[in-house]
This record gives sequence, structure tokens and C-alpha cells, in this order.
Amino acid sequence: MWPVGALARRIAMENCGSVQPCSLYNRPRSETHMIKLSVMYPNGDGAIFDMDYYCTSNMALVRQSIGAALKGIAVDQGIVQPGSSTPFLAIGHLMFDSMLDLQSALDVHGPKLMADIPNYTNTRPTIQISEIKM
Repeated sequence: MWPVGALARRIAMENCGSVQPCSLYNRPRSETHMIKLSVMYPNGDGAIFDMDYYCTSNMALVRQSIGAALKGIAVDQGIVQPGSSTPFLAIGHLMFDSMLDLQSALDVHGPKLMADIPNYTNTRPTIQISEIKM
């Protein structure tokens, strides 16, 4: 798995041919959409997830570390339907005004935030960076 800051740079490179923010993210804010980092914690045999710790301690660490660059936060908990399991135990979403804001936050705070993962889960998260369209 790529380190979070490296992942953001890799996505910029793949989409723009440069680690510099894409032209999409350099437009005036009124013409851009927010960026969302989704951290998805998969379900599986023996998977554990401490939702209380995640929502209280980890998200407090995220807010404190990233500060004003963090424009929104959401946490989803998977709901088991009869006869099936949920693919993810939880998904955390962090919203930013721009890809540059996300990259800066992860470059500085990513290692500290990733080091907290073993305190609430034994799973290896999948990370997706998205542009919020609506």
C-alpha cells in the first residue's frame, strides 16, 4: 500500500503528468468541487473495528492535526443485511477545498494519523481520493 501522501502525489501524477495540482484544482473555488479522502476499513474473517475509539479519539486527532484545512468529516458504519455481510466495517471521509490542501495535510500529518490505525482496527484500509460532484 502507498503511504497516504505518496498516494495523493501518485494520483496527481497519473491524472496530470505532474505532482503539481491539476489545473482543475487551480481554478477559482467557485468553479471547483471539494476533494474527499475516503478511508475504507474492510470486513473479513477476524476483522475488528472499535467504532467508539475511531469516532472519539481518532477523529479528534484528525481534527486537531489538520485544523482549518479540514472542511468536513463524516463516518459511515456498515450495516449488515440479512443473508449478507457488509464489505466495509467503517468508512471515514475527510473533505478539503483542494487537492493541494489534501496533499499538504497528508504530507505533514499522514504518518501520525496512520500510526493510530492499530489502536482501533486490525484491518488494512483502502484509500480513495474523489472529487465531490454534488
